[in-house]
Amino acid sequence: MNASPRRKREASLKRTADFARVFAEGRAGAARGLVVIALGTAGPRRIGYTVGRQIGGAVVRNRVKRLLREAYRLNEARLADNRDIVIVARREIAGQPFREVERAFIKAAERAGILVKGA
Repeated sequence: MNASPRRKREASLKRTADFARVFAEGRAGAARGLVVIALGTAGPRRIGYTVGRQIGGAVVRNRVKRLLREAYRLNEARLADNRDIVIVARREIAGQPFREVERAFIKAAERAGILVKGA
């Protein structure tokens, strides 16, 4: 039985200090339902997700995180390298279909200045 090939796991922000630095010094771009905050770094691109309890219960929050991860995965080639990126979910994103989440992600990334033109 052939197992499906697993995709390499993305580098992620883990430490509270890393999130705090991106929040304090990063450039933000907002769209309906989410905010993308990016900070230039010397290392590789890292990503972090923030989905608070005000979004809903655990099932809703996990679905929102899955949608955000997929929107990032499908568009990561269009994003600038050498950035720490934090995606913050807002209450409006709960219950949105994937295409709306992806559209909001692209718009917020563009406003944060991390969307590479022509990629």
